[in-house]
Amino acid sequence: SSSIGTRPLCACPTTHPVLHRMAPAVEEAPLPPLLAALAARRRERGGDVASKGVSAAGPTSREWEWEGKRSAKVLAGKKAKKKAKSSKGAPAEVSNRRPVAPKAAPKRKADRARDPRFDDMSGNLDMDLFAKSYAFLDDYRAEEASQMKDEIKHLQRAQRKRTNVALSTREDEIRQELRKRSQQDKQRKNKGDLRAAELEVRRAERKKVEETGKTPFFHKLGAIRQIVREKRQGDKTGARDKQGEKRDKKLAGREKKRLPSRRGMGGGD
Repeated sequence: SSSIGTRPLCACPTTHPVLHRMAPAVEEAPLPPLLAALAARRRERGGDVASKGVSAAGPTSREWEWEGKRSAKVLAGKKAKKKAKSSKGAPAEVSNRRPVAPKAAPKRKADRARDPRFDDMSGNLDMDLFAKSYAFLDDYRAEEASQMKDEIKHLQRAQRKRTNVALSTREDEIRQELRKRSQQDKQRKNKGDLRAAELEVRRAERKKVEETGKTPFFHKLGAIRQIVREKRQGDKTGARDKQGEKRDKKLAGREKKRLPSRRGMGGGD
């Protein structure tokens, strides 16, 4: 007891050899389940833990810290798993704290040129309806042709007064354009006659099929041309058919080339 009075007391009763026995028992706070299981496992192992120099009474402060971090990581991982996908088919969620690149604008397809003559989007071409819709262009062409002829007469009068190369060049250009347009008009007229003859033949053939029940016959283009040719010859009534003469002459030349050559009359073979 004298030693107790002369000796200063230590602030911590747990480290003093006498006060440690005299101090009342303090109730310890309950451990978390994970740490309690770890402490029970250490107490069971007993001697093995003591041989390694580790206290078997319970986890140390370092073990406490390690277990706290481990439990925090486990909880964070569970929260992350729960937050990643709410259902199996749901898309993955990304944190809004990370910078995201802006969404690229969709590429626009280049515009392609479309020719209505060969495109199904414009519908089918009806030649009869087309000819009726643009019949007024023939009047315009005839009016332009008459104006060009008047200009040729004006240029000829101007050239009589004074010779000018520019005027003669202009006259040649106009004459060439007139010749070109007259040929185009002839071709257009021939096509129109062929089309009209073809429609007439089809109507007549369709009528025969309906009345007699015969098998329909489709005329070739050469037969339709022959019909148009005969019709033109009948309309002219004695006029000279220059085109027919050229065609007959051409056919005669072909037949002449096909004939075998005659052998010489002299003493040959």
